[in-house]
Amino acid sequence: MAGWGNDQLQGPAVAGLLGRGAEARARLERPELVPARAAFEMVRAARKAVTGVRTEVVRNGPRLLVVDAFLEQGGEMIARAHTFFVRGGISPEDHVWTPDVSIPVPGQGVPFDEFGRCYRSESTEWSPIPGRVTSPSRKYVWQGDIGTVEGEKPTGFERVCAASDLGSASVNWSERGAQYINADATVSISRLPSGSGIGIAALDWSANGGVSAGAARLFDEMGPFGVVSVSAIAQTRVRVDFTPDGFALRELL
Repeated sequence: MAGWGNDQLQGPAVAGLLGRGAEARARLERPELVPARAAFEMVRAARKAVTGVRTEVVRNGPRLLVVDAFLEQGGEMIARAHTFFVRGGISPEDHVWTPDVSIPVPGQGVPFDEFGRCYRSESTEWSPIPGRVTSPSRKYVWQGDIGTVEGEKPTGFERVCAASDLGSASVNWSERGAQYINADATVSISRLPSGSGIGIAALDWSANGGVSAGAARLFDEMGPFGVVSVSAIAQTRVRVDFTPDGFALRELL
């Protein structure tokens, strides 16, 4: 939902840059393949500094291309991604169970916050102010079409990667704010998103001993197209609280 420090890059920016780099390498190697999975690990806090992405091909097979991407700052690896690109085909017509989760899309005229997002729950409507969405029910986050790199229009895969980090926002959402910070995100998709926004709906959450595990659904105007899972740890130094205007960092004693 919000950054954990004024000098840090947000998780969506980090994941978006990694996805951008991996996809560029995949297009050079196997432009006919489509993205299916990306796993992100944020091992250090990314700062607002000169940033580069390095890529490596791990596997280049008949139906599968695996690309690892590394985000680097000052000669150090800050985050990495493990991405899968596959050759698709025709889906079988067999019926497969899927959970019945509503996927409300923001209507025309719904305002977004400064990050291009709006929020809601099962008992509240879409709002750019997350503090208005604190009821104890399923939470939703909608991410508008915002680019990762200034002056560039993001690809569908880049948008998915950036939105995957918001899975933590949808599942680790308490009545006071964000009390867990995610260290990773893994997203699997059946297709690229359509339209100008991506929705994230909480599916599951559990926590024990300061460690949480959560899963969320990705959807757009056409319906669901993927899932994201996140691991997170309880913050012990600062937390992000809801305010009447958005968010505020609160130091813990």
